[in-house]
Amino acid sequence: MQFSSSFLFVIALITLPKPGTSLKLERNKPRLEVYDNQCPHPFTPVEGGWCYFFSFAAERHTWDNAQLFCGWLHPEGHLAELETFDEIIDITIFLTSSSHAGSHGWTPSPGPWIGGIEIRDTNEFIWTKANLSILQTNWAPSQPDSPTSGDAIALNASSTFEWEDLPRDTELPFICEVQSNAPPVTLVCPEGFFRLETGCYAINAEQSLNWNDCQSYCASLTAGGRLAEFETEKENYLLVDYLADNGPCVYYWFGATEKGATGAYKWATSGLPLTFSNWGDGEPNDGAAESGVAMACGARQCKKGAGLIM
Repeated sequence: MQFSSSFLFVIALITLPKPGTSLKLERNKPRLEVYDNQCPHPFTPVEGGWCYFFSFAAERHTWDNAQLFCGWLHPEGHLAELETFDEIIDITIFLTSSSHAGSHGWTPSPGPWIGGIEIRDTNEFIWTKANLSILQTNWAPSQPDSPTSGDAIALNASSTFEWEDLPRDTELPFICEVQSNAPPVTLVCPEGFFRLETGCYAINAEQSLNWNDCQSYCASLTAGGRLAEFETEKENYLLVDYLADNGPCVYYWFGATEKGATGAYKWATSGLPLTFSNWGDGEPNDGAAESGVAMACGARQCKKGAGLIM
């Protein structure tokens, strides 16, 4: 089918974040809810995207031994380091919730240990794993106040888990932390597009344009917009069925084009050859070079010139 022919068209956009990409939490944004496979065993998932192991009163160690215990639980495990205000809020909400009310599980208070230690006898503290100064704090009134050197930070379970500094050789419960697994990817489509499995699509049922003008129009709608290019045969059939069931059922351009006058076809954006096809009877039969391909949804097929292709 020559590019000058005019048809309605379908547009595809795929916008998947790369696997493993972390999500940044920002102040005043909704907390990230707990999701499947958030944490490795035996760590507990907490809203906000955090993973903690709570020893409660069942396991008590000095600060240094607690740090070793966390590393034994997981190769990347360490005493919890509450580096942001968001994390302080999220863990405090969790610890003071109905299932962890007051000093439940931590008695006798104080405790538990977290991963901050004092630099000599300066009352200045760092997170040991990150080796960063502690900028966001939740000290209890008059804290830190220990007269000893090289203290560590514990949460006071009897006082809404505010911070206090204690000698590191004190045996206390503790909280370990490990990096969470990446959350599941959610595909969000631009306005005016609908979602179909892993793709976002829009249908223009009001204009009939040639293939080149359709491609330009798609690119103008949103970043990455293009005539639909089917990476798998399954995607092709899903879209054909959608068009047949939801209409309007006419010919639609999509992103395949002929390589010169060779009778071989490729995807316009990627340049990759079509690895599957479903030509209609007598297709392809246009005869013109660099023809585009259109889909005839009523027959669940597509056409080039006067025939059909899929």
